Amino acid sequence: MVAAIALLFYDTALKLGDEVNHLWFAPWSIAKLLYLIIRYLAFVDASLIMFYEFHPDNSAQECHLLYQVAMWFMTAGIIFCQFVLIVRTYAIWARNFAVGLYLSIFQVAAIIISIIFCNKSAKELIFIPSPIPRVVPCIPLQESNISLYAFACVAIFDFNILTLTMLKGYSHYRKSSTPLVRTLYRDGIIYFVVLFTVSLTNVILMRVMNNSPYFYMLTEPQRVLHTVLITRLILNVRVAAEKPTIEDSGLEMRPPFPSDGGKTRLFSTLNFRSPFDSTLGIFSHGSVIGETSRDEIMVSDRTWRKV
Repeated sequence: MVAAIALLFYDTALKLGDEVNHLWFAPWSIAKLLYLIIRYLAFVDASLIMFYEFHPDNSAQECHLLYQVAMWFMTAGIIFCQFVLIVRTYAIWARNFAVGLYLSIFQVAAIIISIIFCNKSAKELIFIPSPIPRVVPCIPLQESNISLYAFACVAIFDFNILTLTMLKGYSHYRKSSTPLVRTLYRDGIIYFVVLFTVSLTNVILMRVMNNSPYFYMLTEPQRVLHTVLITRLILNVRVAAEKPTIEDSGLEMRPPFPSDGGKTRLFSTLNFRSPFDSTLGIFSHGSVIGETSRDEIMVSDRTWRKV
């Protein structure tokens, strides 16, 4: 847990420059608000966990209260992360109604199930005084492994996102290998493999070590990794979207032709917009709307044709 919290502080410091340049002074949007909530809410439960772990005078009742509050902050943080993943996946599927409906229904069901099992688990959890309070003040014991079902929902959700991203990624990457698309799929697939692996490992650990005080050992690392990777996903995409070039996109400017109805016009800067931008406002300047066509990409009201 200490290593996970150290990673949270390290990553925040590492990405602070990009965060200041691309988010702090950007106009307020849902995406900016979500980024700040996901990034800095993690410090709340991290602080609670540190106080629980390293304050030797905590009673069993105080440990129970700290654990419960931290657990609900962790749950809220992961739900916010999942919302960003849903919108991102919905966007790369060109706002496909079936995909959006499937992910929305699954997420609502997962949230309800997770809240029910987390609540039951918190009530059943027992804290006993530690024989070595200077190392850890209390030891948690659970009567059943009911909490693993809540984390199983997270693992299944991560697997769904990974599968949908890989299904769409291959064809989309072949048709439009721009810096923005490369960032979306590079970060998406790598990050989701990591998240799914950690989530699955956490479920297995809870199942195997049900009667051990180490059953919750990966809960905070799982929470921190969701925070680190999802905030990096948002930030990396925004950075990539704000630095488009004609060479990177494989496009050239051409004057209007009568057959185009005067749609094609010359202008000096690229202002991409994307489904992710218009759906959530992740980018400050955007990318390509909808699926990237082999013949043309719409940029605002101008048509740019591929070479």
